[in-house]
Amino acid sequence: MDVGKDVREKRAMESENVAQATAIAIDHSQLQVQEMQLQVQRTMAALVAESRGGPTATAIAQQASHSMAQLVSTLEALEGERHKIEPTLTAAALRVAALKMPSVSPSSSLAARLSLMREESQIPGLSAELTEFSKFENMVTIKLRFINSTDAAIRFWVTGNSYLLDEAAHKRYGVTEQSNAGPEEVPAGGTLEVWAKYALSEGENSQYLTVVVDKGLLFEHLEVP
Repeated sequence: MDVGKDVREKRAMESENVAQATAIAIDHSQLQVQEMQLQVQRTMAALVAESRGGPTATAIAQQASHSMAQLVSTLEALEGERHKIEPTLTAAALRVAALKMPSVSPSSSLAARLSLMREESQIPGLSAELTEFSKFENMVTIKLRFINSTDAAIRFWVTGNSYLLDEAAHKRYGVTEQSNAGPEEVPAGGTLEVWAKYALSEGENSQYLTVVVDKGLLFEHLEVP
């Protein structure tokens, strides 16, 4: 039995796994940098839309939103590959990955994805961002930022007709509390931030919910925290 050969092969395998784990960690870090860059792009587009309005600013905001959606998809794919590879890595490789790859809790991961959620309404120039989606006991809270990129004020029912939809259980939960119960106005080139709460049934264990808001705004299949 060639003990030296076995040791060399084992070390070579560990080195390969360590290199693989390091590469995964680097890819993850690069995606985080890209995400921050897109966040800056998104903020700049929103500022342009708020200050100037018009189709050009709206197009910039839409392009940034589309790019960020692609980034989220890429990040999810990378995480999926990492989960597939991890069982094959040695203990040494896992230690390297743990040191190099920042840990992301489910709540912070969800918060990062929410910051990318922007949908266009049926009203030209009116969009909305879902900035919070949280749950405490049986109460779900959402926060929305409406953005008006036109040169005219837009008035509508912001959350009065909104509800949560559990498609798997075929259940609908109407709004229980809200910051703005009646119709509200989003000023020309401005924004409006609102919140709403929805009470789920006692013992309800929905995994995914869809937020349905007036004027065709839809935030689909959100994982319940």
